[in-house]
Amino acid sequence: MAALLEDALSTLDETASLLDHSPFSAQTASALEHVQSARISLLGGMPLEFLLNVRMLRDAVERIPDAPTRESAAHMLERLPRE
Repeated sequence: MAALLEDALSTLDETASLLDHSPFSAQTASALEHVQSARISLLGGMPLEFLLNVRMLRDAVERIPDAPTRESAAHMLERLPRE
C-alpha cells in the first residue's frame, strides 16, 4: 500500500512540475489545481475524493492547448488509477 501511495505522489509531483514549466493557459492552471487537490486527497486518506480529482485532472489535461504538454501529462496520468 505504501508503494502505491509513493508511486501516485511521485506521478502527481511529476505532473505538477510539467504543468508549472509549460506555456500558461487557463486549462493548464485548472489541471494544476486538480493535481494539488488530488495530492491533498491522497495524503488525507480520502480515496473517493482522490479518484474524483484524478478524473477532473484527466479532463482538464485533455483541454490543454499546448500539444506536447497535453500529451506528456496524459502519458504520466496513465500511471494513476481510474477507479
